[in-house]
Parts: sequence; C-alpha cells; structure tokens
Amino acid sequence: MYSKRVISTQDPPLVKLGNIASKTSNCISLGQGAPYYQPPKQILENIIHNIEDPLYHRYTPDPGLYELRKLVADKYQQEYGVYTDYNQIMITPGANQAFINCLISIVDEGDSIILISPYYFNHEMAANLLNIHTINIPLSKEFMLPLDQIAFHLPKVKAIVIVNPGNPSGNVISRQELQHLEELLIDTNVWLISDETYEYFTYNNIKHFSASSLQRIKDQVIIISSFSKTFGIPGWRVGYYHAPNDFITISTKVQDTTGICAPAISQILVIELLRSHKYLISDFVNIMKKNHELAVDLLAEIHWLEATPSNAAYYLFPHQLTSMDTEKLAMKLITDYGVYIVPGIGFGRDWSNYLRISFANVDEETIQEAFSRLKSLKY
Repeated sequence: MYSKRVISTQDPPLVKLGNIASKTSNCISLGQGAPYYQPPKQILENIIHNIEDPLYHRYTPDPGLYELRKLVADKYQQEYGVYTDYNQIMITPGANQAFINCLISIVDEGDSIILISPYYFNHEMAANLLNIHTINIPLSKEFMLPLDQIAFHLPKVKAIVIVNPGNPSGNVISRQELQHLEELLIDTNVWLISDETYEYFTYNNIKHFSASSLQRIKDQVIIISSFSKTFGIPGWRVGYYHAPNDFITISTKVQDTTGICAPAISQILVIELLRSHKYLISDFVNIMKKNHELAVDLLAEIHWLEATPSNAAYYLFPHQLTSMDTEKLAMKLITDYGVYIVPGIGFGRDWSNYLRISFANVDEETIQEAFSRLKSLKY
C-alpha cells in the first residue's frame, strides 16, 4: 500500500523522542538545533507594517527575488573573495529543499553518493527516498576527512556530500583538508555538495573555509546554506544554493515542481536582515559562543560522557561510556531525568554509542540545569 522507498527510510530521529519529550513535564530539550534568539523587534515590525503589500501574498520568481539573490551573491565576493553572479543563486524553501533539488538534478535512481558520517540525517533520508545508494564513510578518530577512503570510492559515485561546519559533529573541515579533497576531484565528473548552514558559528579561533573557494573545481561545487540558524528564523523557511549557472537553470525544473519558491514574505524579511547582517550575525554568534563554552565546560564534569572535538555549529557529540543501549539511554534521560538529547545512530551506524547535544535552543541558566541532571545519571 505504501512505497518501498518510504518504508525503508529511517524515521526522522527527532520525531519519536521529541514527541515523548514534549509530553514529559519539565523536560529540557537539548534535541533540535533551533536557536532561541530571533530577529530584532524593529525589523519584524517593519514587515508587519507592510503586510498589505501585494508582493507579500504572491509567488516570487522560482529562483527567488532578484534583490535577495544579489545580496547573497555579494556576500560570497565580500566574505570569501569569490566572484558570484546572482544567476548562480537559487533561493529555496529551506536548506532541505535545496538538497532535494540538487540530488534530483545530478543523481539518477540507482546511482551512488558518498556521505561523510556522522552525516546530517535528512541527507541520508533524501537519498533513500530517491532510490539513491549511499556510501557512508566515517570521519577518522581525530574527526578528519578520510581522504584515502574517499579516493577509493570516487570512481563509483556521482557526488560527495559534506557538512561543514558539522551537524552533528560540531567539527570544522580545515582549508588543508578541503584542498586535498579538491585534488581528488580534479579531472573527475564528481560533484561536491557542501552544506555550510553553520558557516558563521565557529569557536576557539577556528575559521570556516568555504568550498566555494575551491576555484579549480568551481564547476563541480554546490554550496547549500540557510538563513534559519544565522538569523534565528527556522520557521520562515528560507535557504539557498550557490552553483554554476547551468545548474541553476536545470534545477529550476525541480524547484518549480516542488516548492515553487520560498515564501515571499520570508524572502523580504531576509532582505531586511541581510542589510543589517554585520552586527546581527556578530551578536547571534556571540550568544552561541557563550553557550558553547559553558556546555563544553559542563560536559567535562560528566563521568559517563567522553568529549569529542567541538569547535562549531550548535552541537556537542560525546561518546557515551555506559553499558546501556544508546536509544534506551536517551529514553531514560527523558523519562527519569527530564533531558532530551538525540542518539547518534540517526547520524550513521558507526556512531551508535554517541549522543548529539544541542546547546542552541536554551539560555545559559537552562544549560546549567540540564547538565546538572545529566551529571546525576545512575545506570
């Protein structure tokens, strides 16, 4: 009665436990990576003031409003020194829609792609729904790109997908690693899809290096990003991808058949936010830096969790040292201790003894309470 591809796709890792957590009294959610900050009141009031503008209620062009595409293109010139024309930008109803557009446009049913695990679970789910085979290659013990394994599998695949900075790992792929990856991809027809949703959220003086800067393979690189984390607007559903001009033309067929366009009012809000982005992004990143520093310090006090490198994004990804099954452990933490964190199995089978902790959707006081509860675990 239902399609095999849907039945065989994993359930969204956040849904089942998230539903239980939402029904558990006084449960603190360190599950979903959603920021607790939001845009300034004045910008939101400006949007409301103009709510009768007919543009708010209509379709925009499939690739998005010209002004927004131009602002995003200018960002790549200003921040990464990469010349970008607005015709290389497609605005989408969120980054997940961007990824679906990309897969449909470049990978045929039955073809293979490489996912570097721990991967963003919706990437694997999207591939499964499209009957695309995934080759899952784990990061090294030092959380470095497994370049030898990537090189071995490259002849078999249409694309390699990376998330940088990493969700769930909180890891940053260095300039040197990306340049080594560039060397592997030169003279191949393999696409590099780089999800850079958390590009601004790096800590401990670690810098993000965008794959858009890999100019020797620029015609093979697709950058996916989102405004959800940058500006605290996940509910407004606006993302984009940066890609070669002909890719934008081809993938417009997919956008027109699925989301058509990102909501007009959401695009207008992002335009206003980008005009003020320099101070806004700095303020929001500083909030997350404080949360990250606090969470790292508190994690070090928990004897049953072993920290792994975390220098970016919204996440810690510790190894749990109990003898319990991680999914059962996560359930116990909700029901007995009132803390919701996500089992690592949803991010790849090699990470079944890990847990993703998000420090984004709570303030510092709540982080302290949540970690106090985690510290008290008896098993």
